[in-house]
Amino acid sequence: MRGIGNIIVGIVFIIGGLSGQLVLIGTNSGELLAVVGVGLIVLGVIKIAKGGGSAQRPKIKIGNQAVVRQEAVVYTAQDSHSQPLTKLGAGSRVAVVAAAETNDVLWVRVKLSDGQQGYMLGHNIAQT
Repeated sequence: MRGIGNIIVGIVFIIGGLSGQLVLIGTNSGELLAVVGVGLIVLGVIKIAKGGGSAQRPKIKIGNQAVVRQEAVVYTAQDSHSQPLTKLGAGSRVAVVAAAETNDVLWVRVKLSDGQQGYMLGHNIAQT
């Protein structure tokens, strides 16, 4: 979505610069601001072509093992305010049971070595 933002700002710069309503700070030039606007539009198009310019989240494969990247809490529900089940240290191994994204947050249901299941934030694990 960041590519769209670049395109919108670029259009505003072009219109504002060529109409004389806006100028590039330090140069007092509307034409130069329009050139910057064209550059922003080109950058926005490139970002959209490459997938929006945001980092792509790695796919979580159900049934595979995962390693805890850093100390992390395992919760009883997909909510960081829910009751903690346990805390795992970096390097701990878990089995991935399910994965779901809620409000742009990746939650992974994991099975612990003792058989208990709980939920972890997806950025805390890496699949092996």
